[in-house]
Amino acid sequence: MFYYGVFLQFHIWYFVRKNFNKKIANIALFLAAINMPLIYYSQEIRCYSLQVLLSVLIFIQTFEILKKGNIKNYLLYFIFAIFAVNTHYYQIIFIGLNFLYIFFSLLKEKRTKELAIFCIGNIAILLSFLPYYFI
Repeated sequence: MFYYGVFLQFHIWYFVRKNFNKKIANIALFLAAINMPLIYYSQEIRCYSLQVLLSVLIFIQTFEILKKGNIKNYLLYFIFAIFAVNTHYYQIIFIGLNFLYIFFSLLKEKRTKELAIFCIGNIAILLSFLPYYFI
């Protein structure tokens, strides 16, 4: 499943270009392309490549939620987060820290309606992981 690595490279470039500039995005793409652990794990253990790809997609949606919180961004965030926590259990830590960051950012901006939607969605993310916790 080499295409996780290909999608990862594109999404890293897209994320950095959108938030910084094209020159920095090209440097980030180069560094990600020659990153030995990413190359090794994309050939040996597929879930790590998928995990890094999902992390980048979650970062993209995190920044979109903080800029303009429309329902599409929340839905994509929740879908990617559910896939991420079910890909590898370490993603629970990542999602938990991401939850705290978005929670306090939305609380600071007094966007209470979006905060309620975000908390309910994170409960759904946690519930999707619970069957693995009990097994």
